[in-house]
Amino acid sequence: MPLPKRGPEGEFREYVWAGPLLGAAAGLGGLVVSAVG
Repeated sequence: MPLPKRGPEGEFREYVWAGPLLGAAAGLGGLVVSAVG
């Protein structure tokens, strides 16, 4: 769910928030794939 944008600093915070989240999701996906495959 997208965060409210508040200028450049708001967008920066959104990237900081989404980056680790995407990284964790990718890591979990890789674990599941390696465990299943």
